[in-house]
Amino acid sequence: MHNTVKAAGLGQQGRTRSAEENARALLHVDTLMAVSAAAAAAAPSGVVRALSYDAAVKKVAAAEQTTPNTLRRVRQRFEKEGELAPPSPKRMKIDDPHHPRFGEGGPSLEIQNIIHGLVKEAAEENTYISLSTLRAAVFAATDQQIPKSTMHTWVASMGFNHGKKKLTGLPPSYSNALVRRYLLQYTKHRKAEKRGGVVLVWMDESYIHQGYCSKYTWSHPTNTVTPNRTRGNESGKRLIIISAITKDGVLAHPDAEPSDNLEETCESASIVTSKLSADGFQPEDYHDTMNGERFLAWVENRLFPAFNKLYEGKKMVLILDNASFHKSKDETWKSVNGKSRTWLEEYLFNAEVEFILGKDGRKIRSTKFTLKKHEGGPTDAELRDVVRDHIKSHWSNSTVLEQLFAREGHQLLWTPQYESWLQPIELVWARIKHEVAKQSKRGRKWQETQDQTRKALKNIDKNLCTKLIEHTHKLMDEWLKSDDAGTLPKHAATVAALTKLTVAQRAECTNLKSKVDVEVALEEAEKEN
Repeated sequence: MHNTVKAAGLGQQGRTRSAEENARALLHVDTLMAVSAAAAAAAPSGVVRALSYDAAVKKVAAAEQTTPNTLRRVRQRFEKEGELAPPSPKRMKIDDPHHPRFGEGGPSLEIQNIIHGLVKEAAEENTYISLSTLRAAVFAATDQQIPKSTMHTWVASMGFNHGKKKLTGLPPSYSNALVRRYLLQYTKHRKAEKRGGVVLVWMDESYIHQGYCSKYTWSHPTNTVTPNRTRGNESGKRLIIISAITKDGVLAHPDAEPSDNLEETCESASIVTSKLSADGFQPEDYHDTMNGERFLAWVENRLFPAFNKLYEGKKMVLILDNASFHKSKDETWKSVNGKSRTWLEEYLFNAEVEFILGKDGRKIRSTKFTLKKHEGGPTDAELRDVVRDHIKSHWSNSTVLEQLFAREGHQLLWTPQYESWLQPIELVWARIKHEVAKQSKRGRKWQETQDQTRKALKNIDKNLCTKLIEHTHKLMDEWLKSDDAGTLPKHAATVAALTKLTVAQRAECTNLKSKVDVEVALEEAEKEN
């Protein structure tokens, strides 16, 4: 039977079975089961077993060149409806009156609300949302079975995009406030740069593995069973990249040859090295191979010499992210974080604080600082609040990096957390890694990857840096057109316009959270994480 069906061209994928073929298949199933049952009855007990229904269906399906599931559905329909003709296609067309989109231009208001609510909830809770999830929710609420293609059309027409998640530890209101404030500060420094005397410098760190390669290539389906299969891997020794750029290109003197030792002075801010991760231990996060000591050595022995050589007599505004090793502190830093009650009591005693006010307004004398609350003393929270306020009013805390820049007369500008699109040097890393990926080969030594990375970094010229900075400005202009920009578009809707704002106009820009509010938000996000 199998050969007969195959020779006749029946049973091919995508071909609908006729009523006659379905009848023949069911007849063969029943015949097989009957013959098998008779043989089992005639044979001695236990010698021959009768075929089960599933076994008979599988044998007939193999002979008919169809699937067992198809035959089972044919049997079920025949027993319920007495029909052997092929079932009508499940996919409902838009001209069908029962189709959800029949006579409509899109989803109903109820379905739109369901979609908006689920997408918003997924964003807030960091859960996965798919078209299948949306279809299931709509079916549960309205009893409408929406085709997947229709749901895709609806979601796209409502303005939703499917793309990579952008994870952030801050509430949207605080993130937007940080971006607004950053743009005002950035355009102020950019205005100073245009006047002369100030140079904007963007810096960042990245990494690349020895075997880094392109994920795409041309292949022919006749080469192997898997046409695009190739030998090799993307791992290997990890190289740390540190660099800085300006509008004139990479911050490095053309004749400078930087070594791997950050303690050596060099007039180049660029370094590609494996020494930061060559101790046999490579953390999952490359930031863990950096620390405050290495970063500060790079600042003093690479960044400052390179800048002073290329921009003698000018001041620097360094734009960098909020990595923890960028904000290392020395012994002069004062903080109450993690301090015990004994330390708080000793601090107030040494500071000669005579009394404090409790949260309930009661006046607590210094003689009672060591007592418990039920004995008339302050709580830990009350002590911590008083010490924190005292430190803010009596100390000028600053990180080691801030002290170095104040000494040299330079300034710092921190990009908002989780907003890497504001950094044009991120595009430099993409360009460098693309160049290295194009030169990949199996068995490449890490020294080759290092040389290729250094060469690609040297090829970043003034023209490219200018284009990347302009591209970042275009992204800023697009953001200023959104609702996230708050009141900024009322005063200036582009980066160029923000640069021309007067001091009075800048003071009129609202929707900027205070530093205290942002610090509280950061602490809350840190606790939540």
